[in-house]
Parts: sequence; C-alpha cells; structure tokens
Amino acid sequence: MAEPSSLGVSSGDDLRRSTENLHDVLAATDQVVEIGSKFYPEDDVEDEYSSSNLDLEFSPGLDEDEYDLPTLDAIPTLESILAENSDDDDDDDLKDLLPDGKLKETKSTAAFDSRQKPLMPAPSALSEDIHGSVLKTLGLPNIRTQLDKTKAQLDSGFPTAMTVGKMIAIGTSRGLVLVFGEFGKVKLSLNFFAESGESKAMKWILGDVIQGSQYGAISAIGFNTDSTRLICGYARGQLTMWDVLSGKLLRTITDAHPPGHAILQVEFTDNLTCALFNDSMGSVYMMNFKRKMGIRSTESKCLFTGSRGEVCAMEPLHMGFMSSRHPLNHYSLVALATFSKVMLVSISPTLSVLYSHPLKGDPDSLPLVGWHFVFIQTDEGKVFEPVLTFARSNVVQFSQVSCDEEKQIFISQLKTLKVPYKVAAVKWMTFQIILLLDTTEIVHVVDVKSGDQLGTLDIGYVELVYSTSFFKSLATGGNVSQALASASRHACAQSFITWNGEVVLLGMKGVYVLSLRSWKERLDVLVKESKFSDALALGLAFFRGTAKAVVGVSGNQKEFQEAVAEATLDNLTAYVEFSIQEKKLQSDIPKAEKYEFFTELMAICADYCIAFGRTDVLFGALYECFRDNSAGRAAFLQRLEPYILADKLTSLSPIVLKDFVEHYQNKRKLESVEKCLLHLDVRNLDIHQVVILCWTHCLYDAMIYVYNWGLNDYSTPLEELLHLLRHAMKAKKVSEADRNTGYKIFVYLNYCFAGMGYPSGSLPRERILLVKTEVYTSLIARHTKDALEDEPTYPNLRTLLAFDAKEFFNVLSRAFNGDEFSENRVDGLSRQKIINILSALIISHSKAETSLEVIAFFVFLARQVAKHGDQLEIQSSMFERMIACVTEPIHDSSHEEREQAFLDLLNAGLFERELKLKEYTEEKLLLLAENADFYRAQQCLYERSRQLAKIVSCYMRDPARKMEAFRFIHEVMSSDDYVEFEREEVERAALNSLQDLVAIDSEATARLILSDFAHDIVEVVQRLQSHQTVLYEFLQGVFDSRAGYSVSKSDSPPPADVHEQYIELMCIYHPNAVFAYLRRCDAYYRLEQTLAICDKYRVTDAQAFLLEKTGAVQ
Repeated sequence: MAEPSSLGVSSGDDLRRSTENLHDVLAATDQVVEIGSKFYPEDDVEDEYSSSNLDLEFSPGLDEDEYDLPTLDAIPTLESILAENSDDDDDDDLKDLLPDGKLKETKSTAAFDSRQKPLMPAPSALSEDIHGSVLKTLGLPNIRTQLDKTKAQLDSGFPTAMTVGKMIAIGTSRGLVLVFGEFGKVKLSLNFFAESGESKAMKWILGDVIQGSQYGAISAIGFNTDSTRLICGYARGQLTMWDVLSGKLLRTITDAHPPGHAILQVEFTDNLTCALFNDSMGSVYMMNFKRKMGIRSTESKCLFTGSRGEVCAMEPLHMGFMSSRHPLNHYSLVALATFSKVMLVSISPTLSVLYSHPLKGDPDSLPLVGWHFVFIQTDEGKVFEPVLTFARSNVVQFSQVSCDEEKQIFISQLKTLKVPYKVAAVKWMTFQIILLLDTTEIVHVVDVKSGDQLGTLDIGYVELVYSTSFFKSLATGGNVSQALASASRHACAQSFITWNGEVVLLGMKGVYVLSLRSWKERLDVLVKESKFSDALALGLAFFRGTAKAVVGVSGNQKEFQEAVAEATLDNLTAYVEFSIQEKKLQSDIPKAEKYEFFTELMAICADYCIAFGRTDVLFGALYECFRDNSAGRAAFLQRLEPYILADKLTSLSPIVLKDFVEHYQNKRKLESVEKCLLHLDVRNLDIHQVVILCWTHCLYDAMIYVYNWGLNDYSTPLEELLHLLRHAMKAKKVSEADRNTGYKIFVYLNYCFAGMGYPSGSLPRERILLVKTEVYTSLIARHTKDALEDEPTYPNLRTLLAFDAKEFFNVLSRAFNGDEFSENRVDGLSRQKIINILSALIISHSKAETSLEVIAFFVFLARQVAKHGDQLEIQSSMFERMIACVTEPIHDSSHEEREQAFLDLLNAGLFERELKLKEYTEEKLLLLAENADFYRAQQCLYERSRQLAKIVSCYMRDPARKMEAFRFIHEVMSSDDYVEFEREEVERAALNSLQDLVAIDSEATARLILSDFAHDIVEVVQRLQSHQTVLYEFLQGVFDSRAGYSVSKSDSPPPADVHEQYIELMCIYHPNAVFAYLRRCDAYYRLEQTLAICDKYRVTDAQAFLLEKTGAVQ
C-alpha cells in the first residue's frame, strides 16, 4: 500500500475558531430568511411560498446553438462502456490476479420490463392521456460478475457506496474500491498485484483488506469534475485520495475532523483542489489540497458544526460547461440541509450564507438536496439557470438561483410538489423530468412543470444499498444523535446516483441503470403488450407535442413528426389486421354487431390518419383490410360521409371514390355522394373520373363544382345545363328534374355574378371579373358550339326567357348592381348590350303587351332605368311602351312588382330631369297611378302636393296598408311638422271615414279618437247613431282601451249618457257580458239610469248586482 502523504491539518482549536464567523451568520437565519432582496420572518415563509404564482416554466430541451454547448458524442454512456458482455478474457484476467483462481458461476442480469398478458383492445376515441412505460432498467452484467468474483476471491465484502463519472467506482464493506470503465486509451496497472494487465470491465482495485480492517467500510466516495481524482471516506472517519489514471494513492487524511465519526458524503467542488464532506456528527468540512516542493498537504476547515443542527445532506453546485459564461462562475456554492432548514452557502470568494428556508418533515425522513441546470421561461425570455431542489417527507421544492450584472445572487421559489408518499431520493433525468424514490423502493417518474406522475417502477429486486449503519456510526460505537439514527433508515445518497441523464443504482449484488425509454421504445412496449389503443394515443401525443418525457428525438421537428407518424401508422395497420382477424374467428357474430365493430374501427383509422395528415394510408393499406370483408367495406364507405361533410377528408383515392359511389348508388342515395363531392378538393381527385360520374348520375351541383374549381371553367357547365333544359323544353316534356335543373342554372348565375364560389365560399379576388365576363359572354352568345343551321339566334337567352322570364330578369337585376357592368368598360360587360338584345327578342315578336314575358321585361327595364338611367339609352317609343305596360290597369300577380317599378321611376326623378319626358306631368302620372290602383305611387305624388287627406284615403284603400292609416293620422295630429289647417283637413277626412276606420279596427279607431279627437266623441257618437252595430264596436273600443292608451288630449271621461248608451248596446248585442263589465267599471255610469236599462232588457244578474249596490237587498 502506498505511504500516506504528509498532512497539513489544523488543530481542534483552530477548527472551532474557523467556524465562529459562519455560525454568527447562521444564528441570524434562525429568525430571518432571505428570499431574493426581501426579508420575511421565518414563521411567514411557508405562507409566502405556498401562495407564490411565478409564471416560470421548465423547458423540455436545451438549445445547443443558442448556448454554444459542446457535443456529448465523445462522452460514452453507461450502457456503452459498462454493459459489455462478459467473456473468457475477463475470467482469465481475474485468474491472474487472484491466487486461488476460483470463480463463482454468475447469471447475467437482463433488462427488467413489466409485461402484461396480451389483451384485445376495444376501439376507443382518441386520447392523449397515455404515457406508456417511461422508465427502463438495464443491469450491468460485467460489474455484477466482477463484484461476485472479488467477493469470493478477495473477500472484498458487499457494496457500500458508489460514485459515477467517466468511470464508476464502488466501495465495499472491507474498505476496497472497485473502479470500472476505461478512461481513454491509458494503459492501466493494477495497484494490488505485481503484474500489470488490462480488463474490459474492472480497471482498479484500490486499497486492501488490511487498510479496510483499520479504517472500516467505504462510507462515501466521489470523483472530481474530470474524474482524475477519487476521494474515499471511511466508516471510522478517515479519508483517502487516489489518482484514477495511475491507481496511485495520493493522500491519506486522518485529521480532517474529530476522529470516530463516519464520513457520510464527500464531494469535490469545481475547484479541483477543494472538496467537502460531512460526518455523522452533522458537521461540514472543507478540504483544500496543496502541493509544494513535491509535498502534498491538506488543510481542513469546519464550515458548519453539528451542534447547531446536524447537516444530513449536502450538494455543491457544479457549473459544468456553463462555468465560463454564467454569472455564477465567480461563486462556489454548496447547498446544505439539516432537519429544520436548507441553506445556500457561498464558500468562495467569501464564506457567507445566501439563503435559508425552513424544512418540515417526519422524524423518520432525511432532508434531500440537489442541483440541475434548467431552462426557465421569464417575462424577458428564456434563461438557463441552476435550480436548487430540496425535499423532506412528501414535499419537494424547486428554487431558481440567479445572479445579476452586479454579482448579487437572488433566489426565487419556482414550484412546490406535494406527493402522497415519503421521498427517499430526488434525481433529475432531463430538464423537466425527475425521479422520486419513495421509502417502499418505488421509483416515480414526475413531470416537474405539470406535477403529473408519468409512471412508476418497483426496484425492490435491486436490493438497494443503504447507508444506515454509517449514519448511526456503528463502526465507532454509535455515538450519534437519536434524530440522525431515526431518520437514516432510507439513506441512499451513495447508491442512487444521477449521471448524464441516467440514474445508477447500487444493489447488494450489482449495478443497474435507470433511463428513460426513447419514444420508439415506449410505443414498441405497448404494442408488444397488445395495448394498441394506448400505443396509438401515445403516438398522437408525440406527434402533437403534448407527450411528456420524450427522448430519442433525432432531426428537426418535421422529421421527428414524420418518424412518429410512420411508426404509429404501422402500429395502426397491425392493430386493424389483428382486430379483423380476431373478428373473423368469431363466426357466430350477428350482422349488426359486426357492422358496428367495423364502423368503430374505421373511425379510429380515420381519426388517426387525419390527425397525422396521412390519408394515403387510410385509402391504401387500411382500406384493403376492410375491403376484403363485405361488412367492413360497407362500414368503411358509409363512415366516410361525416368526415367529408365536416371537411376533415378533402380527397379520396380513385378506387375508394369508385367504391364510394357504387355503395351509395346501391342504397339509392346519390344525393349523399353529391354533397360529399362538393366538400372534396378537386385538385386531389381524378377529374375525368369525377366528371363522367357526375354526368352519368345527374349530379349537376358536383359537376359545376368540378368544372369551376378543378378546370377553372365556368361557361361549360352553364352551356351543358342549358342544352339539357333546351332539349326538354323543345320536346315539351319538362319534368320536375328538368325544372330543378333550370332553377339550378339561375342559382349558379347568381353565384357567379355575385363573385361567390359555387356552391359555397368566395372566388379569388383576381378571378371575379374573369368569371363574370365568361358567364356573361356565354349568356349572350349568338350561337352555341356545334350549332345546327336552323338554330335561332341567342339560344341561351331564349331558353331562359321561355323557362322563367321573371326569375331570369331578377338574376340580371342582381348582376347589374355590380360595378363591373359599367358602360365605359371595354371587357364586354354591358347593361346596354344585353338590354338591346332582350328588346329585340321580346318586343320585335308581336307578342301581347300583357304577356308575362313582356311584363317581366318592362318591369326589369323600368328598374334599370331608375337605377342607371344616365348610363342607358332608351328610345322615347320604348319608354312609352314601358310606362304603358307597367301602369296597365289589371290586377294580376305582377301588380305589386309593376307598382314598385313605377314608384322607383318616380323616386328617381327621371320625369323632372329628362326633357323628353316633360309630357309626363304630375297630373298625368297621378292619373296613371289611380287607374292602375298604385296606392303607394299615388301617396308619393300626393306627398309632393301636401294633399294629406288623400293620403289617408290611399292608406285606407290599400289592402296591404290599411292599418298604416292610424299611424299616419296620429303622426299628423301630434307632429310639429304639420300646420294647423293640415291637421284639421286630416281630422275631417278621418271623421268622414269613421265607419271605414271602425271596420278596419274599432279599438285602434277608439284610441285615435281618444288621443287626438277627444273633444269630438259626442259628435262621433251622433254620426254613428244610424249604424248601431258600428257604434257599439266604436264604444267598445273607447271604453275597453281608454285606460291603456298613453297619449290623450283630455283626461275627462266621456259623458255619462254616452257610457249608458254603450251599456244599453251591450245589453242588446252581448247581454252575458254586462254583469262583468258593471263590476269592473262602476265609476263611469249612473246607478239608477243603468238599473233602468238592465230592467228594460231583463239582464237579471246585472239587475241583482245594481240592486245590491242601492241597498235594496230584499
């Protein structure tokens, strides 16, 4: 064994004095806890944190370009350097080293996967709340073999502690250290043996059993940051340092702390000459290693004494590749945890406590601390900061440590997780995933951002090594506190190690590695367990970016999504084949149940293929699976319709389209096919196939859609449909289908001239004018394509006029509203041109002026002249014929339209503006309107001359506007826009037409009289004496509506004799209503006179009521 180097160790008094300043600082933290730049009383800290709502999130990955991170390809993984197969060479090497050459037979440790029996999954809706098997375990067989051999041949004892760096080192209960792994290309020599050699698994056996018997078991062990030095702590308090490259013992340290206390944890800082350790007294020491004149020395300083609270866990912050660019590189920080608090201590450049936070927990739980660099989203953007993780019992907390430009350190609480189990270890796997080991040896995979548990793994088979005996310091007599002894049952800091995104476990018989499965492995595990539905849902989550703990991603996001889609759709195909095959084996399934099965299965296929954007798989391999089964084929094709109508499927393959049409044709539901075609993107279809299909099955809407959107052709479908209609009309066999075709043409023309896509949507702006011009040109074509010699001119216009002239002119009216139909355009869109053609077609053929076709044309022409008269040239003779036709004194279905056209001409002011129309005086126009019974036109002319009484007459004679008379009369009588003599004129007209008003609405008449003519109610009664029925209706309106009318010129009630006359008329016409009326309105009649009336007409119940009121009860 190498000789111990000379040591420079402070005396016990020096050790005590060196801690005084730090203890003074720590004493202050008993009362005050610093959080960033704020200070809070310790009692308030927990409440402050529990209500923290910082908007910080953990990033799922590291941006290597942004932070210029070095590649990790050169660093081997544990699997690559430690999982080599054990072979004969290893046995031979160990035979050379071991005197007896005896080997124990060992068994390789295979991967541990939790398997379930294959189950037939039922089709289910899409779900993304699936994580699958996130964690996998890999045993390291070579290390297990070597541990068994050294134990058998060297009596090395059982494993007690482990550290992982570029190699892996395991301490044993007999004080030996076994180093595994190959550090670069260095030729290694074995310290313990005289001969040198090279091993593929174990590289060093450091120490010997003699030293082990003196120092005790290895209780703690740690590499420095570059894995060139290894420091070991022993159960009896000694420490040794080894050169890993040469296997040489560099230092034996026996006086770094008071003797007799086990080393619980030993860690190098980023400074290669500085290390920290804590012992079973709860004290923390810092060692500085020096070499001067070839002599190595060690200076030890107590940072924290256990008398003020036992430090159970510590973890220095390793800056790693961030050391040269992070503001914290000026500091050397270490996290310490006692039973009551966690502290962040700066040991360089000055010794100080930066932060303290209380810890609470059960007496049987140790505090835990750890570090990890994490992306954190802040208001200013992403920052890459160290996160301090600390936990005790069932609470895990995360705090961000940051440094500003002035080198001031701030700590911000990020998140607190409460879990339903006690935590024995916390280790980071990625920037967002942590592993929590509970006291029952269950590992929980947790997403930090969401707090979701992604999976669990029972590691009881590992037989995890615990450091309980060292915490109890059994090797030195158990001189520790009861608190430390009680909490140490699950102490596993030396056997549950994180390294390079993996967690290494030290078991009693071997070493195991926990790592996250790649996304592909997670899918494969689910498929192997026949959990197809879960595999599909998880694949979709990977594709959408909603899955958690995703590793194994290569390439950019698009390439990753393509790989995920390919793998998931392969699983989907396998799932469909498996499901259909299982169903085939069940021959006695009812037909309805089988159809429902295939329908649900197809829905799963469609949902996933649509989600992945891979309908080629849906209409390829998947459809072939369904097509071989009649029920499956029918269910697949039937289920396509809702997806197409919802615009989730915009294309079909030629084979599927053909089968789809045949399926609906057999069911006589071709209208469903047409609806679906209108939702498909014709650019993705075989246009020739679809056109033939549409013509064959008379799917004209779909045909128009294909021509328009697939061929950018808007005239051909119009011409073809006109040809069909013209042929039907020529044969004088216009069926209901032909009529539908004709009106479909009008709808199509409306869409085109409105700039809309048929049957829905909008045309591209740059195509609107082209479409209108194309359709317009086709309409006014002088001859059709391939016309026969006897074809008349303008066949398309003739066809539409003959089919429904009125509707065709309505289409033109709407088209002419567009700005494109301007007379100064040179692109062919002209109102004048088509009007001239229509005039020649309709007027020149000596048709009757009252024919529907002629009337429809002149109504259309009148409206166009009213709107665009300054852009149209209409000859005087044509204008006169138009006026004569429009004002023809006949009452037919066109009466209202003709009146509106005439009214449009009046309102346009053409008769006053155009000199050639001066002969149309107001008297002549009024005469035309009166002869034609155009009451609105008459009203328009009367308003110009302020003949208000005649306006009242117009309202009353117009069947559609009789009730408007009351509104007009009331408006004149109450508005300031009219003078007094006009009001008098309207009042006389109303009174003269009183009987007519009562006949229209007696209640409205009464309200009008009460509100505007209240002083004339007696006169009204006198006027109606000869018309008793009308008088009764009027008085009924007066007395029933008086209280409900809000506007009244007089608040005084009508005279009593008028009221009594109303009661008398009621006795005549409605005697059964008298009693109820008298009870309701006893304030408006005289008792004796009313009693006499009731006696006269023998209305007994009313008589009894009135007698009772007079007191004549007998």
